[in-house]
Amino acid sequence: MRGLRLVLAVGLMWGCARLTTPEAPPADRLADELVEVDREFDVAVARGDRAAFADLIATDAVFLGTDTLRGRSAVVQSWDPLLDREGSVSLRWSPASAVVATSGDLAYTLGTYRLERRGQDGRVQAATGDYVTVWRRDPDGRRRAVVDSGTPPRWLEESQTTPTQ
Repeated sequence: MRGLRLVLAVGLMWGCARLTTPEAPPADRLADELVEVDREFDVAVARGDRAAFADLIATDAVFLGTDTLRGRSAVVQSWDPLLDREGSVSLRWSPASAVVATSGDLAYTLGTYRLERRGQDGRVQAATGDYVTVWRRDPDGRRRAVVDSGTPPRWLEESQTTPTQ
């Protein structure tokens, strides 16, 4: 009888434990997931995949740069030269870290970027800088860039004589 009570008690505790709401994922796991989303964002630009790029931008996004771009449409339109794989300019970036709010709904990534442009003489000029992207989890569960900004490009002198391959 005593063994039966023990089995019933353990079964009851196990059943109650399964009824509780799941715990939020650990912050480290969320940060790693966000870094992967940021890498996916970079790959979309590198591939010239306008649809994938657009899907990672919030409809009410604000991108700060030479001009302030408001809304997904304005960002995609302005970034069109960067999405042209045959174009004379390219942008790649790499997230270095991510910080996620306790709620998991807002986060930001920090990283570095490399901008390259090919002149009419075929030579490539390259610049680097740092960026921050603020991400929001939208109602559909996807993380989308809601704010993006970077430091002004630092042009590399040696890149001015590097021929395009």
